[in-house]
Amino acid sequence: MIGSYVGMDIGSSTVRAVRLRRSLRGIAIQAAVCRRFLAEPGKPQVAEAALTDCLVQLRAEGWGDHGPVVVTVPESGVLARKLDLPITDLRKAIQVVPFELEDLLPIALEDVVVDCESISSGEGRTSVLAMAVRKEVLERRLEALSKAGFQLRHVTVRSLALRAYYDRFVTDAGQTVVLMNVESDFRAPTITLCAMDHKRLCGVRTIVGSPLPYQDAVFPLLSESVVGEIRRTIQIWEQEIHQSCSRLYLSGPEAEWPEVRSLLAEQLGIPAVEFVGAPRMTQHASEWKPDLVVATGLAAMGADRPQGRLDFARGRARPTALAGSRRPWASVSVGAALVLLLAVASLFLHYRAQEARYEQSRDAVRTLFRESFSDSPGIIDEPRQARRLLAEAQKRRAFLGIGDPRIPRILAELTTHVPEEAHLEIHELAIEADRLWFEAETESFESVDRLKTSLARSPYFREISVKEAKLGPVAPRIRFRMHMVVGQG
Repeated sequence: MIGSYVGMDIGSSTVRAVRLRRSLRGIAIQAAVCRRFLAEPGKPQVAEAALTDCLVQLRAEGWGDHGPVVVTVPESGVLARKLDLPITDLRKAIQVVPFELEDLLPIALEDVVVDCESISSGEGRTSVLAMAVRKEVLERRLEALSKAGFQLRHVTVRSLALRAYYDRFVTDAGQTVVLMNVESDFRAPTITLCAMDHKRLCGVRTIVGSPLPYQDAVFPLLSESVVGEIRRTIQIWEQEIHQSCSRLYLSGPEAEWPEVRSLLAEQLGIPAVEFVGAPRMTQHASEWKPDLVVATGLAAMGADRPQGRLDFARGRARPTALAGSRRPWASVSVGAALVLLLAVASLFLHYRAQEARYEQSRDAVRTLFRESFSDSPGIIDEPRQARRLLAEAQKRRAFLGIGDPRIPRILAELTTHVPEEAHLEIHELAIEADRLWFEAETESFESVDRLKTSLARSPYFREISVKEAKLGPVAPRIRFRMHMVVGQG
């Protein structure tokens, strides 16, 4: 649609905004601005007040005059997961996604806002990238924008803005590529990654490193550990799609350092590493601004309005739309509300009758469970808990055995050779005949390698192998499974 569209990349201490103008001749950048505001680590209230003042100033300068804007929320606090759903209707997928993510969330479902980005659809299935952000984080961002007088079109994240930039401004004949945005967040490296395979989204991730001393230069932001995590993440994506990455596109305020390009080309093994950016408002075609790529991608989202894009503000009322529709539909709304109220009352009475019958059945089952398992504490679901108790007894007998003298020795040897700095969290462990395997989580791929090396030093374990090492449900934890053969020592 012809018009002006604004994207605003809101960081921890900087707001970058780009206005795109869409006409019959195509899309061109009309204006751009980069504005810093006062922010200090550990003082969120001061930062929020400074951000609001900065947004108010931008609004006074005319940003937002031409319509709603597209903005970001901090991606470091966003949980992302790819889901494959047995439905093709994207509207139904959006309703199902929160319940698919519920078991992976570290907090209650009612404390987060969930939405998804469409990846592919076909043969009765839909693949989506689901994301969840804390409701309080989103509300603070929306409150600051509302106080400044901005109207919203979309609320998304930086990695998906990189996808929008790639779709609109990059032409590479549909190769397998990775887009990387390099930022410095209170002297801590913040790396945003987005992988694309033949114009199809493969994965996203944000890597946040440890803060560096102020005397260091910008270049050490890409430390060995950070580059290692980037390399492992790209390798996982390559294994999933069975394709090697042929090109890396660099952007962000720290990407302009010449050492960054050479370091990544050497460490990642990608054939081509190139800079991308938004052209300056001059006649010099060689002048580019890599730090405006995210804001440009956000503005492109508003201009293109593609279907199936993530929007954390989905379903929220747009003031302009409500003002025009409230008057002609006021009577209809009141009538619909009365019908809905009667329907809710009928459903409530029906539910109460069913609940009474269910309570009688549950009391009978609970009485039987207490008589059969009198030593079991904390009854929640009696039938399920009874099956669990029986299954646990069978597993203990099958895997650990009764009177097997090897078991204490195996567990002692395993505990001795786990590195203290590994921060290992074991979820499942099994011993069967002469084989041992366990499933666990640790903080990085390097910790997995150190654990394997340490266990290999034990004369009690051999043929150690790592399987299914991948990103865990909570970033940046790594979930893996390790198999080995138990010897005689």
